Amino acid sequence: MRAAILNNAGIVENVIELSNLSEYPGAVACPDHVGIGMPIDAPMPEIDLSAKKAIKYAQIEQERDAAASANVVVFGRPWTADIRSQMLLGQAITLANAGLPLPPGWRDANDGVMPITGINDLLAIAGAIAAQVQNAYAESWARKDALAAATTLAEIDAV
Repeated sequence: MRAAILNNAGIVENVIELSNLSEYPGAVACPDHVGIGMPIDAPMPEIDLSAKKAIKYAQIEQERDAAASANVVVFGRPWTADIRSQMLLGQAITLANAGLPLPPGWRDANDGVMPITGINDLLAIAGAIAAQVQNAYAESWARKDALAAATTLAEIDAV
């Protein structure tokens, strides 16, 4: 627990870590944003617009990546859509288009194996993943445009 030692005027003279306030009589709980030389009840500093936008931008990209790699459902089965799965699926399709044999089965997200009867089976899965990725990026682009246009903290929070 973060604790502060105050002077007679209520200003923080020292910040210490305690497991319990009773370990150090006179210490008080100290919020993370309060430091030496500040009053213990100092308000939380406001974050400026550019910093808030940078934080929101990173959040948008993280949410985009999560949406792009979420499982997709094709043929009533969930399929893993992460980058590695996309790569393996693309390689299988490329090799099949080059005349090599199709894999006899493809493992779904639940580790069930679906027999592959033709390249269209793999293309259906790849198409669903591609559509999901495109939608995730399109949504992130719209959100980034709204973020760029935002002029207040409230507008940034709304993106």
